[in-house]
Amino acid sequence: MQKSISTTLVIILFSIVSNAQNNPYNNYQKDWKQVEQFELDNLPKSALEAVESIYKKAKKDHNGPQIVKTLLYKSKFALILQEDAELKVVDDL
Repeated sequence: MQKSISTTLVIILFSIVSNAQNNPYNNYQKDWKQVEQFELDNLPKSALEAVESIYKKAKKDHNGPQIVKTLLYKSKFALILQEDAELKVVDDL
């Protein structure tokens, strides 16, 4: 009995771990690393384009936390690149 319970728990654990790796919430790390690199290289326009790409992907995946993060980053880079960005940022929200 104890052995079957242990086996069942191991199977459940493996299925949870494998499912977590396929979770669309985890598919953004590489994209954000690229944004970070553009920012470090002082390339706000490229960073903004990368954020736009992440936004489209997050919108398609219905990934709320990533959408919010992209909106914050879009605002940040828009304020750097455009004079009247404050109005555009408010309109985007």
